[in-house]
Formats: sequence, C-alpha cells, structure tokens
Amino acid sequence: PLPYAEAGYGYPESGQTIINVTNGKLLRLLVDDEPFDLRYGRLRKHERTLDFRRGVLERTCEWTSPAGTTVRVRSTRLVSLTQRAIAAVEYEVEPVDSRARVV
Repeated sequence: PLPYAEAGYGYPESGQTIINVTNGKLLRLLVDDEPFDLRYGRLRKHERTLDFRRGVLERTCEWTSPAGTTVRVRSTRLVSLTQRAIAAVEYEVEPVDSRARVV
C-alpha cells in the first residue's frame, strides 16, 4: 500500500491501481495539409461542458487555419465510474464554410 497523508477519493490505501495506457488526448489533425494547432490561425468559438449526470466532457471549437479554411471540432470524453480502467474519446470534424481535406 502507498502511504497517503489523508484519505481521498477511491480509498487509495486499498484500491489504488495505476494502469499503463497511451495518452488518448493526443491527436494529430491536418486540415488541407496544415496542422490543427490553436497557436496558429484563429479560434472563432470554444465551448466546454462537463455533464456530471452522464459523466461526459464535451468540447466544441471552430478554428480557421492560416490559409482560411474553417472547421468545427467536437470531442467527447468519458471515463467509466463502474470500471475505472475504461475510457473513451470521440472526435468529430466537419468543414464549416467550404470543402476541406481532413486527415
């Protein structure tokens, strides 16, 4: 058992489990051969919603690339409360005002 200064969520002394898993939050997205990167281009909209009843984090953003192509990206993430080792991520990407090649 690991020593903890305080009893926290999940009773770490009896139930702490660390699982090796890849980082599911990393995603490489290309829009017309340009990387989707919020440091470049223009972020037009951003919304983040945490639904405690469903246990889901949803994000929506609209981004315009430096070349002028706009896409809407929606991500939905969840972690199972009954089986702590299960997580899921869903991404939806759609062009907003023109056709775009998305990879």
